Amino acid sequence: MKLLLILLLVFGLFTFTEAQEISVNAEKSTLRGTVTDINGAVLVDARVNLVGRSGRAFSTSTNDQGVFQIEVNPDIYRIEFSREYFQTYKIEGFRVANRSRMQLDVALNVAPIIDTVDIPMSREELKQVFVSGTVYDPGGAAVSGTEITVRSQNKTVFQTKTNADGRYEVVLMPGRYSVEFSSPGFKRTVIDDIRVVNTASRKIQRDVVMEIGSVVNSPIVVPPSLP
Repeated sequence: MKLLLILLLVFGLFTFTEAQEISVNAEKSTLRGTVTDINGAVLVDARVNLVGRSGRAFSTSTNDQGVFQIEVNPDIYRIEFSREYFQTYKIEGFRVANRSRMQLDVALNVAPIIDTVDIPMSREELKQVFVSGTVYDPGGAAVSGTEITVRSQNKTVFQTKTNADGRYEVVLMPGRYSVEFSSPGFKRTVIDDIRVVNTASRKIQRDVVMEIGSVVNSPIVVPPSLP
């Protein structure tokens, strides 16, 4: 008798569990679709992820024809379609009704490709400082073609000229320099003991005003942006 009761209980439990599974499966819906690129070419192995408001999550991938099919519970989902080299496509608030068959086709855009190239720099290059500025006449007009000579310990290390806008730029290592500015019709201007230091930006601005004349004279220098 006891054995019969146990068998009936086991059979009843099995029947109840099976009925539950059938009920759950009966509630599920089928979501099917095709994933392509914007030109219509099918995308194989594109990932499809669904996360419902209830917390349930489902996922699948497209086959060799770009088609996916998945069974999900009725819910409101956030759906993401993703594949390498393509931008992720997201859908918010996608409602799946009870025991429905739904079609969802999407097209993915190609992700922008950003190439990053690291160019190694030597220790010497990391120490270089860009010294630049503009040469003006007393009236504030730029003086083009001004010859600039940079010396370190009485040795010429750099020579250049201002451009059409009166601008110049020299690349120097940290140290102490003297700089000479000369241009026809102006007094030769010499700045002694310019201190070049390595700043965070590795740039130093130095503007110069040259006086009219032709004799050597102390320079009129706009206060530099030096430490």
